[in-house]
Amino acid sequence: MMKKRVLLFLLILLTYGVWAITINIPEDYATIQAGIDASDNGDEVIVAPGTYVENINFAGKAITLGSWFYTTTDTSYISQTIIDGNQDGSVVRFDSNE
Repeated sequence: MMKKRVLLFLLILLTYGVWAITINIPEDYATIQAGIDASDNGDEVIVAPGTYVENINFAGKAITLGSWFYTTTDTSYISQTIIDGNQDGSVVRFDSNE
């Protein structure tokens, strides 16, 4: 009975993304989109303060995207982290039921 509980626990952990990673922009990837492209469901993409001139698409991924506010709760990071779409269509796209 104990083996079944341990096996069930491990299955639950695998299902809910125990191996989720945090991708830091621009330390790990130069752009937010590159970080999103490299991510898997359950991962976090954390963006340092700055202006990022790009358009991003979540491409159906269930990820968390946030500024340093997400990890620090310092509200000043909200206004310091900007995605500038350069007036080229939608800045952020959700096309695949994200």
